[in-house]
Amino acid sequence: MMYYGMGAAVSVRISNFLGQRDIVNVRRTANIGFHIILIMIVCTSIPIYLLRNHLGGWFTDDATVAAMVAQVIIPSFFTSLATDCKSILANSLRGIADVRLMMLFSFIAYFIISLPLGYLFGFVLRLENHRYMDGFPVRLDQCRNYVLSQIQI
Repeated sequence: MMYYGMGAAVSVRISNFLGQRDIVNVRRTANIGFHIILIMIVCTSIPIYLLRNHLGGWFTDDATVAAMVAQVIIPSFFTSLATDCKSILANSLRGIADVRLMMLFSFIAYFIISLPLGYLFGFVLRLENHRYMDGFPVRLDQCRNYVLSQIQI
């Protein structure tokens, strides 16, 4: 929720600067918001990483489930990084009212890239149970690349 709140704040700030026709501060706000999100990700990821072997035990006594939780933590960092960066950048686009092409690009990234990769990792290559998420960060990274190309920060 912290990341989405930051994204909403960046969107409001960017639309305010856009209304003032202050393009320099539009780009500066998008850039600073992106860097703040990266700092937030690092600050929340460090404790989760350090506690990864204990997190599962807080919710269940089953050692197998606790071990699976520890395995999923590291791949989830990549998903979190991609999701949170996309969130701030998508809100930057909302602030400048330029979201039309993002729908098409998101469709390509979600359905054309992510689903086949998830199928490949999960069923064809028969990787571990958590490997289906590997297609997810790739898809989100493609969306992030599009958004960065639009706002040019």
